[in-house]
Amino acid sequence: MFSIAFLIGLYVKGLYVIGLLQQFTILNICLYTISFILLSRLCWKYFDEKIVFKDVLLEVRSLILENRILGVLLSGSVIVVGLGILVPETTFDSLWYHLTLPKLYLSQGGISFIPGSLFYYSALPKVGELLYLLPVAFKMESLAKFIHALFGIGTCLILYQISKSMVSKKLALLSVIVFLGNIVVLWQATTTYIDLIRTFFEILSLYGLILYARTDKKKWLIESAISLGLAVETKLIAIGTLLAHVFFIFIREKIRVSNFKDIFIYGILVIFVPLPWFVFSYIHTGNPIYPIFSGYPIDGTGSVFLLIKQSILIFVSSSDPVSPIYLALLPLIPIIWKRMKKEETALFKTALICFIVWILTPKTGGGRFILPYLPLFSICVVTALKYLSKPLVKTVYVAILLVSVIAITYRSVALLDDARVILGLDSKHEYLSERLNYNFGDFYDTDNYFKNNIKPYETVLLVGFHNLYYVDFKYIDQSFQKGNDIFTYVATQNAVLPKKYQGWEKIYFNSTTHVNVYKKPSVL
Repeated sequence: MFSIAFLIGLYVKGLYVIGLLQQFTILNICLYTISFILLSRLCWKYFDEKIVFKDVLLEVRSLILENRILGVLLSGSVIVVGLGILVPETTFDSLWYHLTLPKLYLSQGGISFIPGSLFYYSALPKVGELLYLLPVAFKMESLAKFIHALFGIGTCLILYQISKSMVSKKLALLSVIVFLGNIVVLWQATTTYIDLIRTFFEILSLYGLILYARTDKKKWLIESAISLGLAVETKLIAIGTLLAHVFFIFIREKIRVSNFKDIFIYGILVIFVPLPWFVFSYIHTGNPIYPIFSGYPIDGTGSVFLLIKQSILIFVSSSDPVSPIYLALLPLIPIIWKRMKKEETALFKTALICFIVWILTPKTGGGRFILPYLPLFSICVVTALKYLSKPLVKTVYVAILLVSVIAITYRSVALLDDARVILGLDSKHEYLSERLNYNFGDFYDTDNYFKNNIKPYETVLLVGFHNLYYVDFKYIDQSFQKGNDIFTYVATQNAVLPKKYQGWEKIYFNSTTHVNVYKKPSVL
């Protein structure tokens, strides 16, 4: 799995270079992707791959046949994710920048910093967005969803592998059920967000540290650092996990000089992986981690009381809730603490540091911001089961199954509203026209006005728009408009026409999308 992570990182770095050279064309990206896949296949035999997919999958298959209840729950999770992938993308952040930035890169021919108040995330590292380039190029949002879901599968395989080295195979499979019992996991796997990509790299990084602690081989330390670096390159906020991993390195044995050397090497490698993006951001904004510390509203923290309240609500009443199993098991930890092995207590302590890191970082995204730590929490759950009495184990086991059933049911009910488009009874156009939130920044050409009336060479100035992924005509958004920009039309959405265009003639209004279109009056 480390080899796969390395190849993904290398592939994205190649796209980054092509983008900087302003050579983003569909042909170039296709040729590069095909060449990279062929070369990777030739080099695969030289990689020292720790996890062999075929063996792990066969092992899981035999476990599922032996434990049919777990098999049914695992199958149910896969089915609801698979169906969700078929639904057209409507999630806010995806239409704001996860898909829109790749689309802009393709239209502009390369990677660029987009100034203004709309795309202030355009200077951040972007593993996920670059992986979505080809699906966006061919307007295959479901393929982008599938890519994101694959990282969820990879996360489950790593989770199983770590758990198997600490508990029985059945409990290892149960750890996967605990993880999938989080509604936020099943939901994320059906979106083109990037949180499962970050989660994959973070749990892989932790696995590397565990292997390093067991073998004292520096290769695992390096591979762990590269994996965490890729997590940071996926989502900058992952840098907080560095604190937890440094803590794990410290407590793996008595503090000595080599610990400090290990931490120094580890930290340098973690920063080195996303460094090209930091340089890119510094060149264009003067801030290597823009938009952080640049005045944009990304901070979701507050008072201590508010932090505690937000943290608890994520587990009990969030729109994308986290499994309550983790909280329910907390009172049992002091009971079993003295009986646990050193490696197990180290993981529990690391989980606590991860939880603190999550509390202190923005939580504006709800449950998905704690998602990267859920695999570790799931390992802690099944580890604790080893030391509980049989009656308690049965109770927790039933609770885990019940939570999983609820999560699958919840997602299944959510999909009922999408049944017609999944079955092909409604077209993508009909679905998006009806389901997008036009009061909250979404846009779609519901009546094909723009398609039928805006010429390919004409440009529209957009005012008040926010989520621009489904804009399929040439445009300039007001947030990055320049004084010398030339455009034929001005379109507003839920916004007042700027004073300088007050004399322009309204030629179109859509009561559904709240879009007005204005054209400059003809000069007689």
